[in-house]
Amino acid sequence: MENINLIRKIAWRFSQTTKEDFDDLFQVAALSYLTTLKNYDPNKGKITTYMWMCLHSDLKNYLRTQEKQTGHFVRIDDVKFDESYSSIPIFEQLTEEAQEVAKIVLFAPKL
Repeated sequence: MENINLIRKIAWRFSQTTKEDFDDLFQVAALSYLTTLKNYDPNKGKITTYMWMCLHSDLKNYLRTQEKQTGHFVRIDDVKFDESYSSIPIFEQLTEEAQEVAKIVLFAPKL
């Protein structure tokens, strides 16, 4: 595969941000790459740009499917913030003003 490093990079980023298994994401990305090669039209732009868009789309669709099947994909809205925020070491390093802003952001009602 000519663009294997780009495929790895995209799969790795998805793996780091979603905590999904890298190998699974890499397989999905590699299959998507093969489909991308078939559908690519050189007159419309660079292969890497087209490939990046297709791989991102296919990986997002894969994650949505995984979420529906397993229900374990975590969204930031599902994370419960409680009063234990003050035990976070980085929180203690903030100025009082920054701590107040963080409290407002963490405990703001959902829209």
